[in-house]
Amino acid sequence: MFPQAIYFPIRTLYLSLKIEQRERYKAQAQAQAREAEGAANASNANPGTAAGAAASGQQPQAAQGPSEAGPIRATPSMWRCSRIMHMQRDIHPTILSSLEGVVDQMVWFRENWYEEVLRQLKQGLAKCYTIAFDERAGVSKANITPHTANFIRKIVSTFGVGIENINSSVSAAFSSAASESLARRAQLTIQDPVFQHMKRQFSADLDFSVPGSMKLHNLIAKLKKWIKVLEAKVKTLPK
Repeated sequence: MFPQAIYFPIRTLYLSLKIEQRERYKAQAQAQAREAEGAANASNANPGTAAGAAASGQQPQAAQGPSEAGPIRATPSMWRCSRIMHMQRDIHPTILSSLEGVVDQMVWFRENWYEEVLRQLKQGLAKCYTIAFDERAGVSKANITPHTANFIRKIVSTFGVGIENINSSVSAAFSSAASESLARRAQLTIQDPVFQHMKRQFSADLDFSVPGSMKLHNLIAKLKKWIKVLEAKVKTLPK
């Protein structure tokens, strides 16, 4: 009776389960490959064992990569989600087609990378203000908490693209990304020389290996500086 209320949550759940199953499958395949490699190394280290296997007609097992293990098998939960979606398509084909059109257009509502980093920095500044309030008796000597430091490190590592390790090959970095649109946006972003320059400056400013960088007042000053920089950038963007 109410396909809009059911379709999107089920669709999201199905895709989440699919990604989890894919990651589980990849982890198992990698573990099997490591075991096979370990067995091969052991046989090479013990020629007598390899010779005995050859004499008895046994063939050593080859490492089986992910591409050789067949397609990913759907879990019972994935089958149930799929069945509900197929049932809805049979009952409400026009509505479901329209809903898929809405999903395709949702990418245009995403933040650009300036807005995304700006929002993250404001969240980090709010965390710092909370620490400052808690340490108000000696705020000039206060250090940031490990949680806040990890939050800032995450912003640095994902700066502008929403995923870590962007300096590795793009195809490898996004092999497990849930959003294809996010991958496309990241590809365009990392090719932008303005972005590259800004990222280098940002990483240098928020490097916690520098003496005094864990001091609360130092981090607040740096966050305020970069919030002003990004606010200025956002103002120049088309609405």
